[in-house]
This record gives sequence, C-alpha cells and structure tokens, in this order.
Amino acid sequence: MIFKPRIFISSTFTENAKTRDDLRAFFTGIGAEPLLYERNLTPSTSPSVYRQDVAHADFVIVIIRDEYGTPTDTGMSGLHEEMKIALDKEIPLHVYIKNDSKIFKSPKDCFEQDEFGKLIRANRISYYQYNNDNDLFLRIKETTFEIFHEIFMRQLSSQALEKKLAKIEYDYKQAIGVIKIIEAFYDYFKMVDPISTTLFAEMECLFDWVDDNKFIFINIELENLIGELSSILRKFISHHVNDYVAVSKAQRTIEIPLLGKLSFSTCEKCPTADANQHKYEKWLENFTQVFEKFKTCTSELRYEADVFL
Repeated sequence: MIFKPRIFISSTFTENAKTRDDLRAFFTGIGAEPLLYERNLTPSTSPSVYRQDVAHADFVIVIIRDEYGTPTDTGMSGLHEEMKIALDKEIPLHVYIKNDSKIFKSPKDCFEQDEFGKLIRANRISYYQYNNDNDLFLRIKETTFEIFHEIFMRQLSSQALEKKLAKIEYDYKQAIGVIKIIEAFYDYFKMVDPISTTLFAEMECLFDWVDDNKFIFINIELENLIGELSSILRKFISHHVNDYVAVSKAQRTIEIPLLGKLSFSTCEKCPTADANQHKYEKWLENFTQVFEKFKTCTSELRYEADVFL
C-alpha cells in the first residue's frame, strides 16, 4: 500500500475558503491526503471530528489571517485549539501569519487572542508572514519537499519506536515468566531448607531451557544476568550431588508456575563429603543478589516502555 501523507489544513473557514480549496486540490494532486473540516462534516455538532483529524494527521498547516474564529466548548477557537492539539501530539507544523493580522493587534485584555499569541511565543514557533493569497500559496508549494521530509523522518522515528517497544515487550514477558518461576521456589525456601533438600536443584529444568535456547533476551543486561543465575545454580548442583544423597522415601511434590508439578527429596550428608555449609549459603546469597538485579532490570524495562508510550 502506498503511504499517503495526511496534511491537516488549519484556518478559519470563511476568509480562507479559496485558499483551503486550492490547497486541497494541490495536495491531492501530488498524492497527499488533505484533511479539511468542511469535507468531513457529520450531522453531529460535536467538534470531535476535527479533533480526531488533527490528532491523526502527519503534518499540520496553520494559516492565521484576520479572524480569531468562534470559541468552541474549550473557550478557544477551532483554529487556536487545532494548533494546541498539534503541539501536544508533537505533530510537525508550519505556521503562516498574514502581515498586519488583526488578531495580534487586539487589546491585551482579550483573553483568547492574547493566549493564542502566548501559545506561539511559548513554543518558539517560527512562522512565515505572507502578504496575500498568492504569496501564501506559492510559499506552501515551495516548502512541499520540506513538509514531506519532516513527515518521512517522523514516520521513520515512529517505526523505530515501535520496533524498540516490541523488543521491550518481548523481553519483559520473558523476564516476568522467569521471575514467577524463581519466586515460587523462594516461597518454598521459607518452609524447606534448600541445602538439605534437592529443592534448589529442581530449578535446573528452568536453566536447561535457558542454556538450550542460548539467547533468551534481546536486552544484553538481562541476558548476562540470566547467565549468571545459571552459572551459580550449576556450581551449587555440581558440588551438592557429591556432598549429599537424596532420601528416596522422603519425597514431596510442589507446584511451580509454568513448570507444573515437581518432586524433591530430603538429603543426607555423605560420610565422605567435603560439604561446607558456608559455601552453599554463599552460593544461595549470590543467587539472590543476582536475582534482585534481574527483577530491577525487568522493572526498568517496564518503566522505559511507559515513558515511550
């Protein structure tokens, strides 16, 4: 499908009727989709139509002549409100102001018109001052390449953001699954000693999946942290199988999210074991510390996504 840039023409209607029609014909002729309120009327008196058009536009052209326009339910005129929506939505815009415009020659106590000027000044909006309709139309035609370039760059930025958000969402879902599994084990650690049982070793099935898939996360920090967790667990297990022996008659079954039912046994220390309680406690402590970092990194991913959105 060919992309048709949506260009919203913002101006008062009556005094700019010919200009609006000329711009509609021009932008349609070069493959764009001009959005004009008068061509999208509905039987409703609600201003929601033009508000939606502005919010969904790729570019906004604002033409300020002599009339401020009739205030809407917001207290601002449609012209004033359309510019504000574009600025709030960070939609690129060009502003054209007629030389000696009567709007900005009004008394300072006129709230709406003074606020309109404040909006332009506060956002440091540069604008082109035109003398007549021909001058205005020629200037807009001359800036067509610039308009399309800004639209294209915004589209690229939007696509890059969508890809970034998709990667964040993927990593976040993967990480939440890992967190649910490990936290379920920790719930049992409160009731069962992970050193004198095979409970901690049962987590190996999670890390077999991690190692078999090699790259679980796109985020390099999460990938490194899951690798650290796997390394600590396997050090623990490699020593534990030599130092402890499972008592087959003392088995228990637990339920772990995503993994289902798992069985673990009570262990007895081997007579010839080189078991060092402090060594195992240190591995468990290190595992907990890395896991906390993993959860923090996951929370930061969620925050990053919320900021973009």
